[in-house]
Amino acid sequence: CYSMQGMANFIFNLVSDAFININAYFVKPEYGNRFKEYATFLGDIGISVQLNGHKETMKNMTRIRISASDRSVTVGSSKTIVKDHSVDLVIDASSVAVSIRESTSNENTPSVTITVKEPRLKFEISFVNNHVDLIFVDDSGVSKICHGIIGQFLHKEAKVINNEHININGRYIPVERLPVWDFVNANDSCLHAKAKGGFQAEGIIEGKYTDYIVESLFSPHFYYSKFKEL
Repeated sequence: CYSMQGMANFIFNLVSDAFININAYFVKPEYGNRFKEYATFLGDIGISVQLNGHKETMKNMTRIRISASDRSVTVGSSKTIVKDHSVDLVIDASSVAVSIRESTSNENTPSVTITVKEPRLKFEISFVNNHVDLIFVDDSGVSKICHGIIGQFLHKEAKVINNEHININGRYIPVERLPVWDFVNANDSCLHAKAKGGFQAEGIIEGKYTDYIVESLFSPHFYYSKFKEL
């Protein structure tokens, strides 16, 4: 998602379920002409977690902000600057654990691992240059109604046919193999979906990309929202 062809300077919902809401501010890369004109990365990420899948009082809410600009992690009102990958800080906020250490996917890169204990959800956010990468390690706790630009695919099966098409969401979409925009291994490649439509994976996602725009990093309000809020 972080290298998605999309619109920069907007906040989009990535994952929306009854107990969790993840939004991201999309930014343009700053590394010259090696990227396409409309390539976008994830800048800041806002995560709202309702403990035990629901919220009865405001005390049941945990909010986490990951900022790429100053490489910081804020849990509630407590802010931590991630200076290097050797930091091993664990912050426990009720049933949510936030740890800062070296990335498992990008060597010598600091990352934040967020684990929601119930329902089960674990994902890693790595700091790379002026943006962050988001990888889901365990999404077994999200429901089948989970939505968002990423969330709607967490329970969907995708089948690649002859490296030419992908079958997902009931659609057959042409794909082509292209180099990954990667700073570690330039020889990597991936399948690039050539969906007809606009930005932010429009043509694959349900509805239009504008349906996923939110007002702030912690706002759960968008067309397909599944987040339960007071």
